Amino acid sequence: MREQDLTRRSILHGAAVLGAATLLVRQHNTPTVGEAEGSVPWGPGTVGKSAPGSGTSGQGGGATASGLLGLVGATVSPVAMGTRTWTEAAHKFDARVRRPMAATATRLYMKSASITPGGLYLARLMAETGATAIISIRPSKTLRRSEITKMQRSIRQFRAAGLKIEAISLWHEPNDITRSDQAFKTGRQYVDYVRYYGPSIVEMGIPLAYIPLVLTTDGALQDSYFAGTTWRGRPLVTHIYPDFYCVSQYIHGARMDASVALADRYGLRLGIGEFGRTNCSHSPSDRQFADYIRYLRGIYAGRKDRASCMYWSDGPLNDPNPSSCTELSSFYDALS
Repeated sequence: MREQDLTRRSILHGAAVLGAATLLVRQHNTPTVGEAEGSVPWGPGTVGKSAPGSGTSGQGGGATASGLLGLVGATVSPVAMGTRTWTEAAHKFDARVRRPMAATATRLYMKSASITPGGLYLARLMAETGATAIISIRPSKTLRRSEITKMQRSIRQFRAAGLKIEAISLWHEPNDITRSDQAFKTGRQYVDYVRYYGPSIVEMGIPLAYIPLVLTTDGALQDSYFAGTTWRGRPLVTHIYPDFYCVSQYIHGARMDASVALADRYGLRLGIGEFGRTNCSHSPSDRQFADYIRYLRGIYAGRKDRASCMYWSDGPLNDPNPSSCTELSSFYDALS
């Protein structure tokens, strides 16, 4: 089975490690009534409903979608959704939540600066669906000019495939100190990394994003890993997409105060890189998830500088149950 480089959690081939916890292997899911693999992106109850910004952006194939008000999307996998392809998984998820989320916007995860043929195939599927992507890319921690060349070549391949790119992040969740294999032990290491590679992304007309993991409310680690909006007179980070889950962050008291403060202080567009029910082996109650979604609506609904918000659904514990589907629909509607 060939390796896919676009996801750290096996977006094509199953669930794996999220943070410091292990997700369970998902059983094949049989479609429920009215839900078929490869069905239309949204089901009954959304007549006349379209993705926010759809049909009005004027973005062509391969465009940078920086002019859009943030979308509400979802990251899905065939294994988690019990389908054969990413396209079928996206349509199946959207039929379940009755909103065009996964087929509208998604995350792409690369393990290096170069894209593999399998990864490019996935990007083409997403482009054909019309999805906008937030891409995470990982050039070598050893700062090399050759890595810039590889990274820019990958970006050109994405564009040639017709993929709309909202922003690109360099090594998402660099502040995750819970990982034994944390790539950047200090904020200074990551800041130097972004300042070296970041300008080569911005010069291609693509917004540069910072994707921290919310660990605490005060967010000192988030601040120390932020590379700034400019470096030596050149533009740098313009978007921030914190990863923030109901479990094990929200229900244990962590809040997004630091991410919101960074966005407000530096004029960054604020989205969510990953939000979901859990990033560990425990699930929230329906009431806890409803409170969590209500909290997120309070931050993002009506925010003028909003970037896209992406639900994480690659794994059995984030596969939304009927109550979660209702909450996700309400979140989509509040931001649309």
